[in-house]
Amino acid sequence: MSDTKFERNAGILMPVSSLPSPYGIGTFGKDAYDFVTFVKECNHKYWQVLPLGPTTYGDSPYQSYSAFAGNPYFVDLDMLIEAGFLLKSEVISRDWGDGIVPVNVSEDDAVNGRFGTYRDGNIGDERYVSYEKIYNNRFDILRIAYNRFKAACAESKKTLRCEDYELFMRLFGLGYKGYNIQKTLLYYRVDRKKYHTRSWINRFREGQVRYEGFRGLGILWPKGWLYIFRPIASRIVPSALTAKAKERIAEL
Repeated sequence: MSDTKFERNAGILMPVSSLPSPYGIGTFGKDAYDFVTFVKECNHKYWQVLPLGPTTYGDSPYQSYSAFAGNPYFVDLDMLIEAGFLLKSEVISRDWGDGIVPVNVSEDDAVNGRFGTYRDGNIGDERYVSYEKIYNNRFDILRIAYNRFKAACAESKKTLRCEDYELFMRLFGLGYKGYNIQKTLLYYRVDRKKYHTRSWINRFREGQVRYEGFRGLGILWPKGWLYIFRPIASRIVPSALTAKAKERIAEL
């Protein structure tokens, strides 16, 4: 038996979908952060949630088809609006299955709150949410956001063969930090044979991307420069040693 001991503490059980939201169900947005603050202020240490994987028929969190993927329903639409990938007006014009009547207004009126909020019992009820309507509208609006994001990240000569690292630097610069990000990118990008044999010009361009990223973060010296010269140095160092070094760095 394990000798690990856990201190006895209190917590709250609540699904992410039960957080307040103007778009049907709760998400990992501002209200999630506010709820964590609330739990802490209550002197509780745990927020227990239901499984977070994508749901299948019946939308039960216990009927997920993936043990690794996250539920796209929990992507916060307001954060996508703030990032410029969605318009407030196109989001509030959708029926989110909670009885709130969709409205069609200009983007200026939507952003400044110049619209009314009305409920209609014929299209929904505040006591429950129609997941059929969530399904029909959520994926469509997320596809719009994805296409705009993809257009904003259009491949250029400078980012060719290092698009993922450029994306990582931008996410890190926006404050999205996580120990799993580099690990994910490592396995996403590495066909080790092709990666190690890529051309010198692609290596130089990746060095440029890294330089601009670390300069923007204000951490050029000393560690930044080591990362900047790594694409060129890895052509000289044996691939087996390079792969091991990347794995070690990803685990830090």
